[in-house]
Amino acid sequence: MYIMEKPYKKDEQTFRELMQMGGTEKPSKNFASKVMLAIQAEKEPVKATPLVSLKGWIVLVFIFVASSALLYYFPIENALFSKNMTQSFSNFNEMMSSLKMSKGMWYACIFLSLFLVQLPFLKRFLDKQRS
Repeated sequence: MYIMEKPYKKDEQTFRELMQMGGTEKPSKNFASKVMLAIQAEKEPVKATPLVSLKGWIVLVFIFVASSALLYYFPIENALFSKNMTQSFSNFNEMMSSLKMSKGMWYACIFLSLFLVQLPFLKRFLDKQRS
């Protein structure tokens, strides 16, 4: 038995008691025919459309192929801005290395990241338990 089941069993028992006290309503005589008419009156089901259309995929493939070809024929080492980029990356690395944090802050960051990674798994586990 799971620990999480106990509160749900109390809720289920309370719900059953309330249903017995309140009773149930009986539908009208022509309820089934009204439901069938409503079902028949529904139009065609909504057709699912893809998130990215065929034209969108063609554009994405074209951009990928064009950028790959440009990088092949014009390597990044020959670019004018490559020296500036390497200098800015080295400045960023120096700035990050000069950042000092206590051990407690490092542990807090690590445990926060572990907690955030666990959230989807915990949600999926609780959803399975409820159904």
